[in-house]
Amino acid sequence: MDNNITGPLPSLSGLGSLQFLLLSNNQFSSIPADFFNGLSSLQVAELDKNPFSAWEIPDSLQNATSLANFSANSANITRNGGSEWFRPNRYYDEGDGGVSSAEIEKKPVILHL
Repeated sequence: MDNNITGPLPSLSGLGSLQFLLLSNNQFSSIPADFFNGLSSLQVAELDKNPFSAWEIPDSLQNATSLANFSANSANITRNGGSEWFRPNRYYDEGDGGVSSAEIEKKPVILHL
């Protein structure tokens, strides 16, 4: 967090023991398509305030069965795309590049987008 790191994020695919992902307030430019693959133990993901190219929350994130907090304010998330498990609720704010609340099937999750 707050390191001003630049460039694309590397893939974290397969880091099944990773629990906390705190990448807010940097200058990351993009997220690889397989970024969330295999992150089954992920509990917290904070991606706020990064100038990512437009991206959607991938279906692979639903495999993070311990996820309790996902935050991506000012992270250029586009609307939901085709994901059936992630359904944005009310508060979509295009100016902020995200959604403020959502419903996740399987279990409640605190989302800050």
